[in-house]
Amino acid sequence: MENRNVNTDKLAIKLKVLESKIQKLSEITDQVMNEVDTEYRRQIEELQRKKEAIQLKMNKLSQIKENKSS
Repeated sequence: MENRNVNTDKLAIKLKVLESKIQKLSEITDQVMNEVDTEYRRQIEELQRKKEAIQLKMNKLSQIKENKSS
């Protein structure tokens, strides 16, 4: 009977260790996901600014072209 209790205790300890590891990995995953999300949003914002700048240049070039052909 005592052998069964020892095995149960060992399994309970292993279970707690695994739960702890799962919790730590979940926390790390959440942190990494937040960092990745922040970086991608920064890159998207930068690309949006570049896109807007190119659109402005294209509009100016179109206006210059229209004025020359008038």
